[in-house]
Amino acid sequence: MSNRYQAYRRKRNFRRHRDLAGQDHHNSGRFVIQKADPAGLRYDFHLEIGGVLVSWAVPKGLSADPRDKRIAVQTEDHPVDFVDFNAIEGAEQAGTIPVWDSGQFQVMKAGRRDPRQSAENAFQDGLIEVWLDGRRVKGGYAVKRIDRGKKRSWLIIKMNDEYVDTSRRNSAAPPKSLNNEPG
Repeated sequence: MSNRYQAYRRKRNFRRHRDLAGQDHHNSGRFVIQKADPAGLRYDFHLEIGGVLVSWAVPKGLSADPRDKRIAVQTEDHPVDFVDFNAIEGAEQAGTIPVWDSGQFQVMKAGRRDPRQSAENAFQDGLIEVWLDGRRVKGGYAVKRIDRGKKRSWLIIKMNDEYVDTSRRNSAAPPKSLNNEPG
């Protein structure tokens, strides 16, 4: 198993969810946004890069308004198996964590989708431009590193495209997960 999961494993007890301990996978371009509420609402944003879910805690969630610059603090990499995980109260150390949105992403370069662009290289360079195709979140987003220090801070900014919605500035969403909601 990959050493990229060491920080993730140190923080968890896998007696209840052995399947989330982490197996190595090949990148298939999936993303997931989970609504977490362990000590105050936040959204966990994960991109499948290099066989793991590279992860950020986004206190206000992704915005559909390009004027908003959302802070995202990089957390430990998660196993790809976590992409479909809906935690119920007490099942995970963090409490209830429903899947708020999920789908596929494509890497972009200079605002255009570019299948030749490597997500791993973009991540290492500190600027990942992605096109998200989820049920709730669609369109282009730039994820830019602003701090290499201990907190590993990034910004997530909506790109100008047909999915801009300046009236919907928060990721405020129904409380249920995608798996529990109709349509």
